[in-house]
This record gives sequence, C-alpha cells and structure tokens, in this order.
Amino acid sequence: MSDNIFYNKLQETKNCDGIDIIKFPIDDNIAKLSVVDNSDDTIRLLTEWRNEFFDAYFDKFTATEDRTKKWLKEQVMEKADRILFIISIDGKKIGHIGVNRYIQKNNSAAIDNVLRGIRKDYPGLMKNASIAIMKWMFDELGLTKITFEAWSDNYKAINLYTSLVGFRLVSKIPFRRSFTDEGWEWIKMTLKTDDDYGQRYILRGEIKPEEFYELHRESINNIEFEKK
Repeated sequence: MSDNIFYNKLQETKNCDGIDIIKFPIDDNIAKLSVVDNSDDTIRLLTEWRNEFFDAYFDKFTATEDRTKKWLKEQVMEKADRILFIISIDGKKIGHIGVNRYIQKNNSAAIDNVLRGIRKDYPGLMKNASIAIMKWMFDELGLTKITFEAWSDNYKAINLYTSLVGFRLVSKIPFRRSFTDEGWEWIKMTLKTDDDYGQRYILRGEIKPEEFYELHRESINNIEFEKK
C-alpha cells in the first residue's frame, strides 16, 4: 500500500488542513474544495444535510451531531481510501463531494458523497464540482477509471452523472430493505429466479480518462490544484 500513488496522495491531501485543494470558477465567483474538518459548524451542517436528504443514503436513521462526528472520524478521516471535501464559495459552505471505494486491481475509485446542502444560487455548481474533482482524481491520484453508484430513482443524481458528466452505465444492482433498531438499511441481494426482483436498485457507471478529457477538454482548463 505504501508504494501506491492513490494511497500516498490521498494521505498527503488529508494532512492539508485549511488549504483549498481544488478551485474552479462558477459564475463570477471561485468555488473551493478543502478537506473536511471536524469543527462544530461543519459537524452541524453535515448533520442537517444528512437528515434533510435522508432518502439518498443506504442507512435510514436520524443523524445527530455526536453520530456525525464519530462517522467522520472512523468512516472518512481514518479510512485509507476515502476523502471528503467541503465545497465553499466566499467562505460559505455549500455542500460536499468525495472519493471512496478504491479497487487496486483495476486502479479505480468512486466519486462519492456528492451533495449540495445550500440550494439557492450558483446553477451548475455540482456539475462543475464533479468535473473538478474527477480531473483531480485522474491527474493527481493516477486513476485509470472512475465509477459512481446512485439509486435508480435518484433522478437528479443520475442526470448529473450520465447526461452532464458523461458516465456510461454498466450495471444495475438489486437491494432489499432490512429493518434495524434505529430505522432500516438497504441490503444488496441476489436474484435467484425469474420472479425475484429488488425493492430498489443501484445504478453503477464508469468513465475512463480519455473519455473524460474528450468530453470536458474546454472546461477543465479553468480548474486549479494546490501545488505543494
């Protein structure tokens, strides 16, 4: 693992507290992606957004700030293949976007946790943020493929990934709902007969560097990375 470009660069970036890692223009402003912090303000916003956009997640429960802080530490900051960026404009936190699920055998990782918490102003923000982080993933992390997963009924996300960013759909995965003490979670299932079906489906897509650069060769020229 220590010789892998992906892990080394991700850990190096996680150590960059308070630094704007990625910048891109949006309208007459500059949007900035910085590594998520565990400040009270950030924890509060992550908790609010998690509860507001409840249906986009696999696990269903009411988020609390204590639980968010624990999740951020154990499932993001301490995970070697995961990073989360806060998207901000003029110092205001707008949303978040990240990287997850690295697969070493094909050198791929997923764009993950793409969420806009503040909805007003800046049309096209999440498209531009997705393109910006994907350029960083290809250029800086050295990936040979980027993937995504989203619920098939999350029409806004599917439109973003396929129509606006250019992912190709490659598979459809069935899930069933399993109840827990705090709510429920969606569990991947295997269809065993022609009569089996999922209660909900995840769509998975992928894109390779040559496809990405061809689609976005003009817009990627305005994206800047922090050089250390």
